[in-house]
Amino acid sequence: MNIWKILGIDPTQDQSQIRKAYARMLKKYHPEDDPEGYQRLREAFDEAIKLAKRGEVFLDVFLDGEETEEEEDEASEEEGAEEKGETAEEEPNAESLEFPAFEEVWNLEDSRREGPPLRQSPEELVAEFIEEMDDLYLNFATRCNVSLWAELLNGDIIWELGNQSLLANRMLEYLNEHYFLPEAVWGLLDDAFGLEERSANDPSGFAEQYPKVCEYAFRSSPAATLGYSVLTGAEESDVEAYLHAREDFVTAMLAIETKEAREALERALGIYDRDAELLRLQIEFYRQNGELEQALSACDLWVRQFGGDGEVMIVRAAILLNIGRTDEAREELERIRPARPDDAEVLSLLGRCYIRLEHMDSAREAYHRMLRLYPGDIEAAMGLAKIDAYICGLPRPGKDRRKQMRQLKKEWGKHSLTGFLKKLASFLWLRKGLFFCIVLLHIMLPIAWYSNMEVSFPEYVKQEVFPSEPPLVTTAEELKSVPPGSAVRLKLTNAFFTGILEIEQKDADGRETASYMLQSAATQRNLMDHMTGYISQGKAGDITVLALTGYEESKRIHENHEIELQGIVQDFSGPALQSLREYWEGKQGSTDSSPPLVLYVNARDGVGSGILDIPVKVILFAIVLCLLYCRFILLLYRSKRFLLYK
Repeated sequence: MNIWKILGIDPTQDQSQIRKAYARMLKKYHPEDDPEGYQRLREAFDEAIKLAKRGEVFLDVFLDGEETEEEEDEASEEEGAEEKGETAEEEPNAESLEFPAFEEVWNLEDSRREGPPLRQSPEELVAEFIEEMDDLYLNFATRCNVSLWAELLNGDIIWELGNQSLLANRMLEYLNEHYFLPEAVWGLLDDAFGLEERSANDPSGFAEQYPKVCEYAFRSSPAATLGYSVLTGAEESDVEAYLHAREDFVTAMLAIETKEAREALERALGIYDRDAELLRLQIEFYRQNGELEQALSACDLWVRQFGGDGEVMIVRAAILLNIGRTDEAREELERIRPARPDDAEVLSLLGRCYIRLEHMDSAREAYHRMLRLYPGDIEAAMGLAKIDAYICGLPRPGKDRRKQMRQLKKEWGKHSLTGFLKKLASFLWLRKGLFFCIVLLHIMLPIAWYSNMEVSFPEYVKQEVFPSEPPLVTTAEELKSVPPGSAVRLKLTNAFFTGILEIEQKDADGRETASYMLQSAATQRNLMDHMTGYISQGKAGDITVLALTGYEESKRIHENHEIELQGIVQDFSGPALQSLREYWEGKQGSTDSSPPLVLYVNARDGVGSGILDIPVKVILFAIVLCLLYCRFILLLYRSKRFLLYK
């Protein structure tokens, strides 16, 4: 049997190569699918490992190369003869006599193949492997020794187990409870047992059964990213308790469970207080909770134990700045800056310090350097904007303000006309929704106005702002020439209250309509609450005039029997006034002596239209347009620098 052909490799003394070949051929000769092939593969593997350990690989190859099919047949015939009782001794052939060394080799080979060694059961091998792994894990120094783990995983036990599922399951159960291992060790375990592949085949099931393996093998938990090398100085008995406390602290801190995180932190620091990573997390924990004084103390502790690390010193400077110790923060940052001249965080913190100390030139230099190194940096842009706002906020008469404003505008640089127009177009495009609404309202507002008003808006404003007194009409010719809707001023004589009231009621459609009736009838019908005016009668020259008046005018008429009124002439063609005319004529009696009724004047509402006469739609449009203009002007003001300067 040529063991190297079965393994599919060239002869070698490299045991790892032999094991890899064996693992590869197991896919071809699986114990359940091909037991005989697996048996030959197993024997070839065992033989190859033994030869590699004894250094007899190439001697075995030489012997296998000399063996022919005829020799195999002769060997089988000799075995058959022995079984039949043939005990005659064979005389040495010519080759044996000529080459005695070959006979020694054959004897050695025969003695080596006399019988297979006794093997352990798979359960015993698994138990032995777990015990060796436990010994490595319990000693923290060996736990972190990657070479010892590599030696364990390349040992004979793994390769003597043809089917590794039993070992893998036991190993995963162990690691789910003993998972504080360096990343390199997890990598070896993944290579040996295919942890990632097992997880990919059933992600939810694997994560549910082995949650800690998932967190630490695949680094899905922040606690799994923390190192172990700094713990070599800790007491061996306390390491596991410390690691559990550290894990609890990180988990609670990220979940913002302040009480639980604080308890776990105190527990961890009580066991071991020289873990640099834990102390860094302690600083962030205090900053996260706004406990800046404690965070500063934690920074000082870190510096005392581990020296002046740049990152921690930057954090310390930021804390000093936030608690108002600006000078100390500036000194700290200026000590750091020579070693980190291009660090964006250092420059940003320096800029903030200089602004608080009102060293605007130094602040501007820091932020300009940030923009040169990191174009478009938002913190640098905001810092420069604060400097500009500070300069613009200086008292106007101040000499310093004028000087700094000139310098500021010079730095900004004015746009040309073309550049300004481009910026304005860009501004309008960015606010296109607002601009469109303004234009739309400018179209809709005139349409609504002229649909409901008889005069233009400028004429209306002129009449409201500068009202003109209507002319006094005294003659019949003047009265007859006044068109309906015009304002007139009349002096009524022989005036009196007719006893007729104007009543406004809602009709079947819910609209307010005017009707006229005697005061006594309105009282009987309980309509006095709906009374809106008094109908009085008087003479203007030789023309009888009916006037709609308010209470005060009606009272003066009753007392003086004359009055000077201003009102709007209205036509009797409308249904309401036509009914009034008929009512009045019926009250006067249809006789030839009845004075002719020529004019009806609404003196109750005066001659001005007022804001109440403007349609509600027009008022709403005007209010919305004013609000949009206010918004537009505010945005324009805020974008002044964008529009005018580079």
